[in-house]
Order: sequence, then structure tokens, then C-alpha cells
Amino acid sequence: MQGHVVTNFHVIRGANAAKIAITRGDRSTLYDAALVGYNPDKDVAVLSINSREAPLTPVSLGSSAALRVGQTTLAIGNPFGLDHSLTVGVVSGLGRDVRHVRHVRHVRHVRH
Repeated sequence: MQGHVVTNFHVIRGANAAKIAITRGDRSTLYDAALVGYNPDKDVAVLSINSREAPLTPVSLGSSAALRVGQTTLAIGNPFGLDHSLTVGVVSGLGRDVRHVRHVRHVRHVRH
């Protein structure tokens, strides 16, 4: 089994090292991650962890050919350090080319 994790490029941009937290129940374990590849224009990056050490359960991948506008999407992560977060979205378009965003607006004064 391969231990690949897909994330956003903006999350790892400029990083010298990365760690991935695997959570089971209420226990989290950190694993060192290596960069496999990235595409800034698509804001995607792939990291790899040692799958022999990590208790991984692979997700079933769908077919991009079957993707339709209006389908529900899910993103699991920890924005602003808030762990165990789930974001729900919708596929708003297909076949669009997106150019790399050079000027990123940082969110400040976030309250939780």
C-alpha cells in the first residue's frame, strides 16, 4: 500500500519539512512526510509517508470522467489549526484552466 496524501500546494509552499497527523479515535500520531510532486497552477501537492508505520485505510477513488457540475465535494483538514474539520462544497465547473495566484490575501483577526 502506498502512503500518498493529497493536499493544497499553498499549504506546503516554502516548507522545508512536513508532518502528517493520522488520527484514530481520539489519538493522533505524527509522521514525517516527503514531497512527491506538486502543481502550483492547480494548487495541488502530493506527499508520501511510510505506510508500513502508519495505520492507513485507502479511500476509493472515483473517475474524473464521471464528475459532473453540481456534485458534492468534501475536504478534510485543519484550517487555521482547527483540527477535525470538514468542508462541504459543490463542483462548480469542469475543464477550467486556472493560472497560479501570485498575490495571496491573508486572513487576519480570525475569531473562534
